[in-house]
Amino acid sequence: MAIDIHPPNWYPQNVPHEYGQPNEATIECFSELLPGSRILDVAGGYGRYALPLAKRGGYDVSLLDIDTNDLERASSDAACLAGEFGAITPIHKDILKDDLSDLEPFDAALCAGFIYLAPEEVVRSIFQKIVSITKPGGIVVVEFATDRIRRITNDESTLLAGDDEVQYTYEQGLKLVESMYRVIGGAEIRSRRRVRLNRPYYLRSTVILAKGQVPG
Repeated sequence: MAIDIHPPNWYPQNVPHEYGQPNEATIECFSELLPGSRILDVAGGYGRYALPLAKRGGYDVSLLDIDTNDLERASSDAACLAGEFGAITPIHKDILKDDLSDLEPFDAALCAGFIYLAPEEVVRSIFQKIVSITKPGGIVVVEFATDRIRRITNDESTLLAGDDEVQYTYEQGLKLVESMYRVIGGAEIRSRRRVRLNRPYYLRSTVILAKGQVPG
């Protein structure tokens, strides 16, 4: 049964789509893969992770997102690869509603996008879809932001939040992440406090980084 909830209901309005530099620990999760390995980047936006994964690791990254503008930007930025490194393939799909069975299984998958804004049942549904499209023995990596504060500026009166956005404490997020990874045998988990001041807006969170392997 499909869950009829769409990301725009969770996002606040007029928030820039820039999320700063990628987390190096997240990129390191894929270091065991061989060049040419295929990675699915779910809700990867403008390629914040897809581009460094393709360029540094030589991976073929399929960037799945519903935002055509972000996909076009990622495709344009990928021109710098020039065939010497990996590749970026845009996929215009909605992870919540669209069937992924037409995609060839991937060696690894990443979700560092909106998953942490969604209700628990949606988080689990997204994770199950990601696992289903990853090969046995493949890597599944999730970034889950908790204890989030998002403002236009550091002024507390400028708080930004989507109408249906879910706020997870660190303890709630950790419990959920551990629970959903348990279905594939558990995960290696680490966390990191992150603060950014007004570039392009004020954001503070504790990010849970989880890495697990699909049973083979």
